[in-house]
Amino acid sequence: MTLVLYPGIRSPMGRFGGHFQNISPMRIMAELIPQLANRLGFSLEESGEVFFGQCRQAGHGPNPARSAALWGGIPEHVPCSTLNAACPSGLLVLRSALAGEPNKVIWAGGMDSMSTIPYLLKGCRFSGFKMGNRVLEDGWSDSIDPVIQMGMGQTAEEIVGAYQIDRQEMDRYAKLSQDRAIKTEQKGGFGGERVAVLGLEKDETPRLTNLEKLATLPPVFGGEVTAGNACSMADAAAVYVLADQSRFPDSPCFKVRQVMAHACAPRWMGLGPGQAIQRCWREQGLNASDIGVYEINEAFAVQVLANLRDTDLDIEQVNQRGGAIALGHPTGMSGARLLVSAMDQMIETDCELGLVTLCGAGGITGLALLQRIR
Repeated sequence: MTLVLYPGIRSPMGRFGGHFQNISPMRIMAELIPQLANRLGFSLEESGEVFFGQCRQAGHGPNPARSAALWGGIPEHVPCSTLNAACPSGLLVLRSALAGEPNKVIWAGGMDSMSTIPYLLKGCRFSGFKMGNRVLEDGWSDSIDPVIQMGMGQTAEEIVGAYQIDRQEMDRYAKLSQDRAIKTEQKGGFGGERVAVLGLEKDETPRLTNLEKLATLPPVFGGEVTAGNACSMADAAAVYVLADQSRFPDSPCFKVRQVMAHACAPRWMGLGPGQAIQRCWREQGLNASDIGVYEINEAFAVQVLANLRDTDLDIEQVNQRGGAIALGHPTGMSGARLLVSAMDQMIETDCELGLVTLCGAGGITGLALLQRIR
């Protein structure tokens, strides 16, 4: 028996310092688990292994996937693993999940809380304070790649220079992402992928904006990248399951035609999705038009624009419901959100193939190619 993928769900996207500001990502994930089981119609006693991605683990205890699973009602005898592979974590857990027991329901997904990232006081454990000042370091510093000593925003500025993408083009794309997310909300388009969690029913992150307002925002990294044309920080979780094709006969399901981790130079980490898409096309014998749904994570507008240039994809082919610029990017969760959204869009548009990809710190990109099973 071969495991197939079933439609998942996500929480609303909590803005940074918003509704979920004091709630651990495991608690958010725990709320999703029984809701997905109820939607598909199975008992949590049928659960096989659990594989959840999470990046910002400091302060959340050992093996956060285990905490989320137990709080969500999954039995104690079910093994759980947490993957930290930077931003693609919630997608790359799919590789482990595909090797799960075919007679069980295998859980996979991603979760993260940017609001609960702690501050760090380094260098004091053995030397003590004695005299002088100590630096209280923002835990967000863990996003700086120690090999190249660059944050992800700095790598985005490298793409700005190499591809000569100007501020106006980046801002136009950022506005498009916001407009798409708001339009999707207004027409109820998130209803298939999103469920209410802990009193929050809708995404807090999208914002009405215009090009004039975006143009006033100052650069964050000394170049053209601003808070307006980069992803916003957020708190959320997303979950999906794999099982035998005959397990849920009343539900749509998907074959995972390909799931890959693609590596490129850390300095050019944002170019990974474009490279991975082209590799997928070659290895699967596909053309760009063969795929009906494309989801490319919007870490930065310039990164998506470079990916589009490298692949010759049209802007109208990707991220039809808006992306991380509007919805936010809880890093370990985003790969799972993209998968959940892609499946829902494939069902809505009745298309056969969908592709999901996102870059990550260190130059590791995740990609999954899904095929609707008729």
